[in-house]
Amino acid sequence: MSPPRLIAISLACFFAALPSGAGQAPPTIVQALEARGVGTSTASLRQALQDPSSQIRGMAAGELANRKDKESVPAIRQALAKATDPNERQNLAEALIILGDPEGKAAMAALCADNSVREDSRIIAAGQLLDAGDDSGIGPAIEILAVTESHSMRQGALDLLRRVPAVPSNLQSACKPVWRKRFAMKSPAIASLPALASRSSN
Repeated sequence: MSPPRLIAISLACFFAALPSGAGQAPPTIVQALEARGVGTSTASLRQALQDPSSQIRGMAAGELANRKDKESVPAIRQALAKATDPNERQNLAEALIILGDPEGKAAMAALCADNSVREDSRIIAAGQLLDAGDDSGIGPAIEILAVTESHSMRQGALDLLRRVPAVPSNLQSACKPVWRKRFAMKSPAIASLPALASRSSN
């Protein structure tokens, strides 16, 4: 099983920092943890949830999720309650989502709605919520689309909204000014968004 998206990003950053040639093969969470001297038995992974490194805590949670270790849910919840780093919170929340714990969606939605968190992290969080069948990230994605000055963030928000089959009724009115601001004329971007296009001209 491939690692969760945020943990995969952490892995890529970790292996990029290793000496040349060390990260030629696609990294796994187990490889990254072993490279840091962390045990990879289930018991060791649970213990690693208390490690001083937020990266190790996030990777340990990801591997426990990969193993479908539902008994680790309380320990992951405890780690999440103490986490302050947005990437760690996102990794821990995603692990809980994979393990079927509702606290994961709640934490991911809170992070997605947090204006102090980087826009790219919020967009990824919104996508993770959609993957889990939760549309609470749509509002923050529309908000980011309205205010961002970054082309890549605007594109990320649009890519996410393309996945939405229908905009919740309570957000439909919020779409109109965003569309008028961002797209004064009809464009391929609007045409590719059937859930929103019909509202852009109203």
